[in-house]
Amino acid sequence: MSAYALPIEIVLFQLLALLVAISVEAIVFYDRFVLTRRQSVEYSIILNLFSAIATWGLFFVVQKLLPETLRLELISLTFLGEFFRGVDIISVPSVLMLLGTINFLFICIVELSGSSLLQRLASIEPTKRPEASVSSSTGNESKKKAPPLMTVLALNDPDKAVTLLTANTFSNALIFLLFCILRFLA
Repeated sequence: MSAYALPIEIVLFQLLALLVAISVEAIVFYDRFVLTRRQSVEYSIILNLFSAIATWGLFFVVQKLLPETLRLELISLTFLGEFFRGVDIISVPSVLMLLGTINFLFICIVELSGSSLLQRLASIEPTKRPEASVSSSTGNESKKKAPPLMTVLALNDPDKAVTLLTANTFSNALIFLLFCILRFLA
């Protein structure tokens, strides 16, 4: 009989990190893109779930390719927060900063790729009939229906990469701050 352990701490931290990233990035997307609040949250959810899946996929691929000793150290550091054999050569904070920087760059690349993929998917989506704007009986046209998210994403925004980098910088900085606070309290 084999024993399995569920890393509750990692699952909870990943959920917290996703919630923080989605909310912070949605604020940036709402501010910089032509999106409604709901669309900016949806866009942020899509990109962050895509990047979280890609990050964990990369982690599991890399750990399979490593030699057994490094593999144990990586898994121990990720799931337990400490090295398996108490490595003295490398300090834990410097390794965490290096891994955090690599993770940040990877997430930026994945989210930019995901944004480009969404833009391409939006441009090949079958065209639907244009919907008329909703107006009141008094002729007030201030209540227009927002265009669908995929229609907005089809628009080419030249500052998309800068906006994604800004959103990721804000969200990762806040996640890092939360990580430091949680480490300090533990």
